[in-house]
Amino acid sequence: QTTPKPNLALDTKTGIYYSYKEKNPIRIYKKDTPYLYLTEDSGIQVINFNQGIKEQGVLVPINQSKEINYYLGAVQVFVKDESPSVNYDGYPVFEIDNGYSVIEFYYKFDNTNKRKKIFAKNKNSQQDYIGVIFYQNGIQIENPVLYPGQWNAISVLFTDPINFSNKSGSINLFAGFTFNNVSEYRPEGLVEIANIVLRSWLEVYTSNNGITFNDWRYWYDKNQTSAVQTWKDVLVTLGEERYGISPENIYQAYTGTNINVIDDDSGITINNNDPSISIFSDISWSLFSGKPS
Repeated sequence: QTTPKPNLALDTKTGIYYSYKEKNPIRIYKKDTPYLYLTEDSGIQVINFNQGIKEQGVLVPINQSKEINYYLGAVQVFVKDESPSVNYDGYPVFEIDNGYSVIEFYYKFDNTNKRKKIFAKNKNSQQDYIGVIFYQNGIQIENPVLYPGQWNAISVLFTDPINFSNKSGSINLFAGFTFNNVSEYRPEGLVEIANIVLRSWLEVYTSNNGITFNDWRYWYDKNQTSAVQTWKDVLVTLGEERYGISPENIYQAYTGTNINVIDDDSGITINNNDPSISIFSDISWSLFSGKPS
């Protein structure tokens, strides 16, 4: 099983998001350290944290070449919370803009008033965005939780891939947080698997045994929410799409824990007289798994 190569664009374009000529100081870590060696200041950070000024940030571009068939299946971002302890519920951590709409990932304090829970909403309509599955450090979770001064890998899997076709969009990173290893994954890299039930042509042409015959106006749904209706809406009666590779697999690949063991359960025979083999007994093993510091 393979893990898709992320399209890293952290150093391709940084600067001011809707700056209106205001200053937007940022800090970029320039030392040469391994990608998982997350220090206090490694990564990129917008310096000023201002309540209400949500448009200062850094852009990580998506589909700069404006490919004609470009969809976003998942995003992974390493985040360290350095925002003030003041209760700024609703402040964005990052957002995804495809040129048509914006999905904003914002935080709310939990009842301890220290930890921040991340939620998703449509920034245009201000309604909850339900088409996401969250992962934190490779574990599926209802809502990721950020702890002050601690690194966490936040992954977002989109149940319906975000359309960037013919359009250059971006992942926008906001102040109050340090970001590292920003990655975006296309559905084909996640091994998209589709299970569908097709409608026969007879069912398309006549839905009531030949009494009437349908044309395109019969199938056209004026309440359709998608930007473009296609013949796929007519052809497919039921459909389920899923991914063969999840953010859990991606995180395991990052941390080097994506190990597969293949065994036929038949056992092996070892010859004690073989000088190349050392046999030990009464050994106690311990296993430790830790988060990036």
